[in-house]
Amino acid sequence: MAIETFQSSNFKSTTTGFEDLDSILAELPDKVKKRVVRSAVGAQMAVMRKAVRREIGSTPGISPQLKRPMKAAVGSRYKRNRRTHVKEAKVGFGVGRQKGTAKRSGKNKGGVGINKRNAHWFAVGTKSRYENGAYRGRIESMDAVGRAVRNDAEISVGAARAKAYARLELELVKLGATP
Repeated sequence: MAIETFQSSNFKSTTTGFEDLDSILAELPDKVKKRVVRSAVGAQMAVMRKAVRREIGSTPGISPQLKRPMKAAVGSRYKRNRRTHVKEAKVGFGVGRQKGTAKRSGKNKGGVGINKRNAHWFAVGTKSRYENGAYRGRIESMDAVGRAVRNDAEISVGAARAKAYARLELELVKLGATP
């Protein structure tokens, strides 16, 4: 992650590899710092969401009926951790707001079928599963998030940097300072 932010009630902004941005942010009000960091993190999460979805699409051996709900299950969030009180950015399967409930598929009485609510099983895998003593199998992990991070980490940091500078310029104009 390129940006670590917010610690308890004090604002803490440390950016890895963005020393020039740190020096500028140090002189600005906390509200402006938070907006700049939020914009940068949002841009970085958007790049990573797209990368994970692209990895799902390029994975061989998965049916289109499974790829569609898996892509829909990819989400992100940026919020304060309740225990550590540090803002965290997270991208993955089943992350972010979940809307509605899973509906039963057709006339099937036995389950809900494959949808975005349970497609994460195929992404992260499962242990050996048993139901009423009968072996139900095991699902191997496909590591789409890991591949996306390895392939697009530099691109996402570049997007965060570009968005941070664009937002900083906008905020400086709002403050009446020269960029």
